[in-house]
Amino acid sequence: MLKPPGMTSHDAVDFVRRKTSVRRVGHTGTLDPAASGVLVLCVGHATRLADYVSGLTKTYRAEVTFGVTTDTYDADGTVLDRRESLDLAQADLLALLPSFTGEILQRPPPHSAVHVGGKKLYEWNRDKVEVTVAPRAVRVLGLRCLHFGRGTFPRAVLEIKCSKGTYVRSLAHDLGQTMGCGAYLSFLVREAVGSFALQASLTLEKVASSENVEELLLPLSAAVEHFPSMVVKERGLSRLQNGIPLSPEDFVSSSSATHGEEIALLGFDGQLIAIGQYHQVGRQYFQVKAEKVFLRTGEN
Repeated sequence: MLKPPGMTSHDAVDFVRRKTSVRRVGHTGTLDPAASGVLVLCVGHATRLADYVSGLTKTYRAEVTFGVTTDTYDADGTVLDRRESLDLAQADLLALLPSFTGEILQRPPPHSAVHVGGKKLYEWNRDKVEVTVAPRAVRVLGLRCLHFGRGTFPRAVLEIKCSKGTYVRSLAHDLGQTMGCGAYLSFLVREAVGSFALQASLTLEKVASSENVEELLLPLSAAVEHFPSMVVKERGLSRLQNGIPLSPEDFVSSSSATHGEEIALLGFDGQLIAIGQYHQVGRQYFQVKAEKVFLRTGEN
């Protein structure tokens, strides 16, 4: 779904619940209310696949405004400091970006849903209790400047590719602190979650006007298309349902999977029927042990 700014991720979940009349709906990674972009929602049985999607690389387009610091690290917060007429150039920012690429340590924003001592950070801050959170390791896989505008408060548009758990708000704040002038995240669009791209996302209007929302849903296999896959023969279906590991005789062909890797098990129609773990046993023999099975009784 394409979440608009001003809507919480939970609001989006409730919206789809009402449209589908399905209670089991969940998102795969919170998108802040002020942000817009790709919010992958899982409906019904697909909620069992949410963890596989949440771990995918995220791609963002972020506008960072320098010279202003807020308590939330974004435009929704209270301004704590303001420095006008900064003499910043694009070269200053470009020289800094490599140090924010790769594995870096960052602290979550004070107003975030990270749990500390049984409460969320924003709850501690709401109670005016200052809590120190240890920095966490995250990975910034790509960071480049698409545009830089000089002025009273210089602004940069950045493209960011990062791992699960990365806070773009914190990245903007830390850039400002390192440059010595402060900064906040003034706008954010999530352009992709893995292969789930902005251009293919459903708008609220599209979902609201649909007479059959189920027809808009992607197949279960879309959540794990980054996995190696194997097609299961007819004889393997009952073995899956009975918790019996599958062997080479249960598949149409071999796989490029490596020992311990998770793989998608597909039916002849290409539909996902299970997630399994590949175990190499000797040179020619292997077993696949099912972790999650999506076959219903009677589907063999």
